[in-house]
Amino acid sequence: MMRSAERKGQHKMSSVSSEHTDMNGVWDRIKIYCLNHKDPAPMEIIKNTEYIKTPFYACEHYMGKGGDGDICPNRLNLDDYQGIIYKFFDLYAQTPFADLTGRTYTYHRSRQKIFVKVIMFSDEEIRLGVRNLTVMGPSGKAGS
Repeated sequence: MMRSAERKGQHKMSSVSSEHTDMNGVWDRIKIYCLNHKDPAPMEIIKNTEYIKTPFYACEHYMGKGGDGDICPNRLNLDDYQGIIYKFFDLYAQTPFADLTGRTYTYHRSRQKIFVKVIMFSDEEIRLGVRNLTVMGPSGKAGS
């Protein structure tokens, strides 16, 4: 069964379009990046860790995988991923001909607060930087 938020998001997605940027197939163009680093790091879907059994987006530095020894706990579950995308659709619908690069918003859910920044916005790719404030705190350090 589809939740009302999902129906609302799908409705908005189907009604969003412009001559500037074609929003059809937008899910394939969106890439997620971690804002906890000087240069935003790509986030990827991780499955079945020792502690978390459901898939989620994690920074490439999650569990020290970034190669530089840094460990970054910034993460995003798939429900929150979907929520930030729907909120992005809403933002786009408000200003359909604008370049949204640099725009920011905060996504709130019952236990989550996620800061989102549009890093890049083009016909080819949309890069959204995220910082899970619930996990990372506003300073970008876990537990702050």
